[in-house]
Amino acid sequence: MSDSAPQDAATQAIHQHNHQTFQHLKMAVGLNLRRQFFIAVCDNLNLRNHLAMQLQTELMGTETPSPRAPHQFVSLILDLTDPNPVGQIATWLHQHPQGKNSNLLGFQILGIEGLTRQNPAIQRLFLSYLRTIERNLPRLNCSVLLWVTRPWANTVQQAAPECWNWSTGIFEFAGDPVPLLS
Repeated sequence: MSDSAPQDAATQAIHQHNHQTFQHLKMAVGLNLRRQFFIAVCDNLNLRNHLAMQLQTELMGTETPSPRAPHQFVSLILDLTDPNPVGQIATWLHQHPQGKNSNLLGFQILGIEGLTRQNPAIQRLFLSYLRTIERNLPRLNCSVLLWVTRPWANTVQQAAPECWNWSTGIFEFAGDPVPLLS
């Protein structure tokens, strides 16, 4: 018996866990309930990018009431100079007024791991924006999915507990961390 059998079983278990977690996340976002706030935790940035792309693709391909009004699920990269997720969404909606009238499922915010290299003032600014998300999200009338690494999930939970507690769902994916590239 080889040493690879336990490793293969562990890899299969991780894959199955991630698949189930992804299906739950897709179902939750796909329900198209307004003003929902989801947090997805994933340390493996390659896996996160794959899952975010797959989520966007699968959600935009779901059945719609009219073929002329497909679902929209928008991916945004967090602006590290002004890390305000709600502000970025509001800007996108202003720049794409047709988005307000479409079957907009919501937004997923990527790139939060980049805050690790920002100065503490920018990091605190991001956390202060998260503390107000419960108050600001209803104005947008859409759902938001925030992709974070485990260290950022811990930071959000501790420094912005109102955001963490207000979230509709937290989805944790398993995978080895991928270091940030310089």
